Amino acid sequence: MPAGLILQPSYRIRSGRPVIQLYGRLADGDAFLVEDDRFRPYFFVERRDLARLPSEVAERAEPCELRSLAGEPLARLEVCLPGDVPPLRARLEQRGVHVFEGDVRFAYRYLTDHGLRAGVEIRGEGQKLPSGLVPFHNPELAPAETRVPLRVLSIDLETTPDASRIFSI
Repeated sequence: MPAGLILQPSYRIRSGRPVIQLYGRLADGDAFLVEDDRFRPYFFVERRDLARLPSEVAERAEPCELRSLAGEPLARLEVCLPGDVPPLRARLEQRGVHVFEGDVRFAYRYLTDHGLRAGVEIRGEGQKLPSGLVPFHNPELAPAETRVPLRVLSIDLETTPDASRIFSI
C-alpha cells in the first residue's frame, strides 16, 4: 500500500456533487491525487432546534451522539454542496439557531473526520499516468508516518500592499 504526504487538500464540483481532492507526493517520489466523491458537507445544531427547522433546510437532518460544550445534544445537518453551508448557516443564525462547526472548510472537515494530517496510507489501486501523476478514486485512507522526498519549497509572505513591510512568513 502506498504511503505519502498530503500537500494540498481541496475539492471540486463534478456533475453537481462535491469531490474531495487530496494532492500529494508518494514516498517513492511520484505525485498523487486522491479523489473521493462519497463525502458530504455538514454541520451541527442543537437537537431541540430540529423541530423549528423547515424540512427543506437540509438534504438530511438527524440526531447524532455528539453534545455541545454546554452538554446539549446535537443534530447533524447535511447539505448537497459546500457552498450551501454559509448561506444556510446565516439563515439559521438569523432565526436564533446556534450553529456548531458551520465554518469548517469542507476539505479540512474531510481530513478531520478521517483522522488524517500530513502522512497518509492509501489503500486502493492507482495507475500511474504518462504525466507521472498517480490518481486514486475513492480509496480507503489511514494516517501514516512517512518520509517523502520533496523538491519544491513554497513560502507565503504577508506584506503591506507595496511590500515595504513583512508581517509574517
